[in-house]
Amino acid sequence: MNDEFNPQDGPLRKRDEDPIMGHPPDEPYLRPANGHHHHRTNGHAPKSRVDIWAVIDLLLRRWHLLALCTIVGAGGFFTLGARYVAAKFTATAKLIRYETPGTALLKTETPIAPDTFAAMLRAPDLLRRVGEKLNPPVGEDRLGKAIKIEPEPDSDILNVTLVGRTAEEAVGVLDLYSREAVQYMSEWQAAQAGKMANDYLKAQVEQMDADLTVLERQFRGLPPAERKSMTNSINAVSTNLNALNSHLAASSGPNLMQAKLEENLMTAITRLNELSAKWTTNHPEVKNAQADVDNLQAQIAAAATNRQPFLALGKIAPMSAANVFNPDREIVQIKLRSLEDGRLQLAGRQREAEQFAKDPPGVVRVLAPPSLKAVKQNYRDLKIGFLSAFGGLLGLGGSILLVLLVEFTDSRLKTTDDITRVTKLPVLATLGDLQRMTPAARAQWAFRAWTMLQGRLSPTANHGLICGITSANPGEGRSTWVSLLAQAASLTGFRVLTIATQPSPTHLEGELEDAPDGPPPDDPEQLFGGDGSLALATNVLSSPAQITDRLMSPDAQPVVHIPLPGWVWNLERRKQWRDALSHWRKVDNLVILVELPPAGVTEAVLLGCNLPNMVWLTDSCSSRASDTRARLETLRDARCNLVGAVLNHETAPTVRRRLSRWIECVAFLACLGLSSAIAAQQNTNAAGFAELPPGFLYPSPPINPPAKIKPVVSSSSSSSSSSSKSVASSAQISPGQAQEQQPLAPTGAADSSRPPSDSAASADEAVRTPDRADEAVRTPGRRYFSVVDPAQRAEWQKHLTLGPGDVLTIGLFGEVDSLRADMAIAPDGRINYLEATNIVATGLSIDELRTELDKALSNWRRNPRTMITPVAFHSKRYYMLGAVMAKGVYTLDRPLTVLEAVARAKGMENGLIDRNVVDLADYSHSFLARGGKRYSLNFDKLFGQGDLAQNLPIEPGDYIYFATGNVQEVYVVGEVRLPGSVPFVPNMTIIQAITARGG
Repeated sequence: MNDEFNPQDGPLRKRDEDPIMGHPPDEPYLRPANGHHHHRTNGHAPKSRVDIWAVIDLLLRRWHLLALCTIVGAGGFFTLGARYVAAKFTATAKLIRYETPGTALLKTETPIAPDTFAAMLRAPDLLRRVGEKLNPPVGEDRLGKAIKIEPEPDSDILNVTLVGRTAEEAVGVLDLYSREAVQYMSEWQAAQAGKMANDYLKAQVEQMDADLTVLERQFRGLPPAERKSMTNSINAVSTNLNALNSHLAASSGPNLMQAKLEENLMTAITRLNELSAKWTTNHPEVKNAQADVDNLQAQIAAAATNRQPFLALGKIAPMSAANVFNPDREIVQIKLRSLEDGRLQLAGRQREAEQFAKDPPGVVRVLAPPSLKAVKQNYRDLKIGFLSAFGGLLGLGGSILLVLLVEFTDSRLKTTDDITRVTKLPVLATLGDLQRMTPAARAQWAFRAWTMLQGRLSPTANHGLICGITSANPGEGRSTWVSLLAQAASLTGFRVLTIATQPSPTHLEGELEDAPDGPPPDDPEQLFGGDGSLALATNVLSSPAQITDRLMSPDAQPVVHIPLPGWVWNLERRKQWRDALSHWRKVDNLVILVELPPAGVTEAVLLGCNLPNMVWLTDSCSSRASDTRARLETLRDARCNLVGAVLNHETAPTVRRRLSRWIECVAFLACLGLSSAIAAQQNTNAAGFAELPPGFLYPSPPINPPAKIKPVVSSSSSSSSSSSKSVASSAQISPGQAQEQQPLAPTGAADSSRPPSDSAASADEAVRTPDRADEAVRTPGRRYFSVVDPAQRAEWQKHLTLGPGDVLTIGLFGEVDSLRADMAIAPDGRINYLEATNIVATGLSIDELRTELDKALSNWRRNPRTMITPVAFHSKRYYMLGAVMAKGVYTLDRPLTVLEAVARAKGMENGLIDRNVVDLADYSHSFLARGGKRYSLNFDKLFGQGDLAQNLPIEPGDYIYFATGNVQEVYVVGEVRLPGSVPFVPNMTIIQAITARGG
């Protein structure tokens, strides 16, 4: 601590000076070394506000009250639900209205509406009858509330539901009600019929009898001659009618036959019209129907020419003079006949009504009786559960409101948010319960707190500081904080001077009333844990050099404690205090921690205004907001430099800190999982490209390969001798070149084992494919394993044609009977379907074949619409021969490439050479034939280098041949232990070949 300290700093220092050490704020060495900007001073932290996290912390601290209220609310509502929510079972039955023949006489002009009929089934008499038959009896009002009748719309069915306490009770009561309802409606119908017979029809019949009596009297009052003439006239008419009926009966034979033929003719014409609408006139069915119509028309014409004439009617004798028409007589006769007919009808209706009254058929019956299977519950347990949940939520909400109300009215400072809001100071550190902390945890916390405080108040990491700690009330933990910070500063290598100031005697009584925070020891040795700790006399301010000597001596204690007496700090003693501080600041690496009295004591203000830094300490649930504001305002008015606040006895970590920690963990795990998934996907995508050369995806200019030894084929003697010369010459390779272990290359790759004439002949035979196909092969963007994109389709796939062996399912739209499944195209390329025969299908697409079938069927059917569904394609084939595992003819029933075709043939033939599995195919002499010509396809690049540009799509008729390669060998001769041949394997090096022959 060699920096200069202005002894005149204090309450009268200038506002533009740095409030920490009294230096101007533009001096660079006063900035913290850790890069943080200077803290806000004199108690002005950023404006804080109550947020959701503070509310959540508050609720979590009162979780026991929330849980208790939630349990009480849920239990109360559960009790109410268990008591008042009864178990209910709903049974259902169906009734149907119906009308029996002969009930027309009971109909009224206005029919009974469904709702009116349902109301009739809820008649009080019916409900009373049902309730009286129950055990125990039930009142009609209660039964009416339990029964509900709903007619179905646009139907004569009525749904009847009944709610009971048990399922058996509901089914039994509803069954009784259904039977009683049917009986009740039958009785109602009988009553209606009896009323009709006794009240209305009986009176009508009696009135008819009276009228007939009057007319009979009038008829009897006529002269006898007129009555006889009337009787003769009636007899004559009866005789003529009998004769007419006899003649009609005699001539009815031909008429009945003709009517039957005409009926058959109409039926035949109707059938002919139906067939004509479906088929044309060329169809056999239409021709047969037309023949039937013509035959019936001929029969009707023959029957008309052979019909006998009616027999002549006998002549009716002319009336005599006595039978001359008399109007009065005819009127009486007509009235008499009418009344007699009317009486007969009324008598019949009366007898019918009496029969209905005696045995009514009923108007309703049970369509579906109630059953236990159809009973529905009211989910009592679920309702009680929801009611309990509602009670729990209600209790939770009430407890939350109660907690918020208590917290709103409570003015104590409890959390860091409360401190920031009231003091307007940034919270520098917090301390929990020391009783629950281990010594190691205390030391660790003290070190962190000291490091944070030093980083904020010291310009450099090795620079000392002066700081005072005060609080609003006594017993809030000032001594504990000073002791812990002193220990931490001492452990970091600083000299520590702690000063404990005592209030004046006028304030001692209030100071001693409150118990001190924690259990600080009585003597300095117990407080700082060292036997050499020093407690000096009370006159140290007048002679600060004594403390300086003790601090600078070689055997100085790391912590020196000065308990100042409870003086009245007048001007002289304040000057001594300021001079002592100025003197002690000159000691290197000195940390001065001052335990000030509570802020309500005058000495705290008088001493604090001379300190460069002050920290406000608040004990949780001890300080009031009003007292804290008043005392902080006093300190600010005295120009005390308040740098921050600390919280003692912090209850628990806030949710924000816990959540931030968990969010970081979750985010880390999510990022880790996402990166793993991306890496796995990339590895999957790159699995097929792991062994590809660098110029595969983006072709690079060719690089001249190093010199390689070319093996020879053991079957040729001339080639053996030439290869011996080449290997012998290769023995002259320098050791440096041998150590490079260049891989050996087989002669087949360069095609050097063949004679020049053969190579030239094969080159002359090879013919390049058309330009479009060659372009498809050479285009870099066309590299793919299989044909998956419609843009990759070949011309034969874009216009897919049919051929012999293809299987189809054919049918006509709207005619189920016309469906023909699994129809194969004949070897001659033709197909037969219904009336369409010998239709050429080879070379046609599905749409073209549909058009041909519609055209052929239109000669027999009207507007045919053919539907064709392909089942299997067997006409397209390709051929795999040579060094493949499964040789043969394969069906090209889907898009395939060369790689897929080889995989379908189960790969190449292979063999075991010197414990190595090698392919027996010679890719350099393999070829693809298409259209009778060899296709320029490099199998070496495709299978050896993975060049997917050579992976061509297979087309119908392709012939792929993989030539069988001979065993390739490398001859090792010269100064070796076992000269001879070595089977060649890919990537063989010279050292491997020499080692195989014994070295």
